[in-house]
Amino acid sequence: RREAAAARRTLLETRVFLHRGRRCMATATTFRAARRPYDREAQERQPRQTTRFVGRVQYDGTEYVGWQTQPSGRGVQDVLEARLSSLLGGRVYVAGSGRTDKGVHARDQVFHFETPAQESVGEGGEGGEGGGTRVAHVQLAAALSAADDAAVASVLERVLSGPRSGMPPDVLVRSVCVAPAGFHARDSCVGKRYVYTVEEGIGSPFGARYRWVLGRGRRLDVALMGEAAALLTGRHDFSAFGVRRPDDPRPPTKVMRRLEARLSPYRYTPPPHPALTNTPYAAPHRSNSSSSSSSS
Repeated sequence: RREAAAARRTLLETRVFLHRGRRCMATATTFRAARRPYDREAQERQPRQTTRFVGRVQYDGTEYVGWQTQPSGRGVQDVLEARLSSLLGGRVYVAGSGRTDKGVHARDQVFHFETPAQESVGEGGEGGEGGGTRVAHVQLAAALSAADDAAVASVLERVLSGPRSGMPPDVLVRSVCVAPAGFHARDSCVGKRYVYTVEEGIGSPFGARYRWVLGRGRRLDVALMGEAAALLTGRHDFSAFGVRRPDDPRPPTKVMRRLEARLSPYRYTPPPHPALTNTPYAAPHRSNSSSSSSSS
């Protein structure tokens, strides 16, 4: 009876997480459909009348089409904009430090946003509808009325990182604070780090979201990869690696501080079943993870 009750609780919790994720994605899709184009140049030319905040977000990108807003509403940017607009009672635009592709994860991505202008308040507010903690919303309204930017950041951080954040379970806002003067998430970025993980052998379903699998019997020549990586470190013109507008004033020359390929000893191996210890299935086999890490 206890096991049945525990199974029912687990099923209920799973349904709650699925419902929360679907509701947040549906909100983001609806919100994206009404999204007005963001003209960054026009925004930066206008005198800023609202406070800019900087946040740090962590996400599993498996279910998303990448960072940037998309017509489907399944960009991480769409999810953040929908939730922040709902909390702050008006249209909020989010700018990230960079864009990730479909299925790419982020451990610590920086973004910034501003509180909505007075004329846009009411365009995307919650209006008392559930999805977050009501007490935190009251505190947020009080902080906004008092023009206490530090309190606004504190409440937003507490709500967005809490168990009832109103965010899907695969997106977590780790921190929110008042941005320094002149801060821009992309232009103020001084470096980025990317890690690509490949597993030799057949892999494991427990790591399928976070690494590529080579297949049975396949190996990487890590030493040769290291020699090739050394050719790319330093200052180079990386125009061939991206799409650049002809009128973009930023130089295409960048500095690759580090690019290395190394073997990692970690591999999840479940303990063998006692009944299989004397069978060929329990024979040890080699399967390492190879990580390629780059910093720019």
